[in-house]
Amino acid sequence: MTEECSYKTVFIILILSAITAISCDSVSTVCSSEFRYLGVSVFMEDGTTPVVFDEVILTDGQSGQSIELCGKEEPECSDDYIMGIPESGSYTIFHDGLRNRIGFYPMKLLFEGRNESITVKQVFLIGDDGCHVNKLSGPTTLNVKTE
Repeated sequence: MTEECSYKTVFIILILSAITAISCDSVSTVCSSEFRYLGVSVFMEDGTTPVVFDEVILTDGQSGQSIELCGKEEPECSDDYIMGIPESGSYTIFHDGLRNRIGFYPMKLLFEGRNESITVKQVFLIGDDGCHVNKLSGPTTLNVKTE
């Protein structure tokens, strides 16, 4: 075996090893069976009084399209269940059922909540770890000041 042939053989083995390692990692990902919800809590500036919105609008920051937490693809989805618990100021902003909305890059999500006297706007960055959605940036709690 010549020295040149030996280098080619080693190179081919390294390439095949790298391909095998990549494919094994992607195949061996083990996901939990939990269904993950991402949310935000909204309180008045005292930190204890929940803000109850009459309307919550979620928008894809890239496309400008509205995001429905309960879409046609999810017949078992109930708006009452998935929207969070508005009476306690808790709102769902995204969930695992919407993972297909996230592309190769994280998704910019615009949250807007409104009632008669308050309008709140907040930007979140939503990612996908291959199993579940996760909040990459954005607060867990919003405290609203009244004017």
